[in-house]
Amino acid sequence: CLAFDYNGYGLATNAKIATTEASATKDIMRVYNFVRNELHWPAERIILYGQSIGTGIASTCAFKAQKAGENIMALFLQSGYTSIRDVAVSFVGVLGNVILNRFNTKQKLKELKCPVLFTHGNIDDVIPYNMSETMMELYTGNDIKLFHTADGKGHNNMSILEDLAIPFSTLISEIEQFREQNNVTIPPAPEEVDVSPYQKE
Repeated sequence: CLAFDYNGYGLATNAKIATTEASATKDIMRVYNFVRNELHWPAERIILYGQSIGTGIASTCAFKAQKAGENIMALFLQSGYTSIRDVAVSFVGVLGNVILNRFNTKQKLKELKCPVLFTHGNIDDVIPYNMSETMMELYTGNDIKLFHTADGKGHNNMSILEDLAIPFSTLISEIEQFREQNNVTIPPAPEEVDVSPYQKE
């Protein structure tokens, strides 16, 4: 598992670069390319995960990887949104249409082919639950697409076990079953991953 912070979030809040779609995309692609080119981890063993604003960025990474001819193992979207404009419209009505249509996840999903897991709290008051429902309905790129409702949960209080770990485990099981039934072979993972050259003292 490899986690990182976009510029403007978490440990990167002191970064001088403002958080934009372009900067966030640059951040995640640098991490993805590091995993692929420096750690030599096969794309077929990579699962991209995004939560909230990160779902749009993770989707963009999956989209770019696919365009480059790489097929990631899966995409896991927690509390996702169709687009930033759609979120704005959900709060302020038609006035939200003045917002630039950034992080257009639903557009990326129209072209993606990887397995996808959606999970969303049905009382989320930040990103409407029905946005994940919409994306689930729209997605036709892969037969493996799963939807989990975090019943009675909002934006930031999902159960790690019930709402994340168990659905994630189901996703992995379905992918492994598909690969076994269809004799799909994937490149092996490196026996050792040496990150010492990249660690700071």
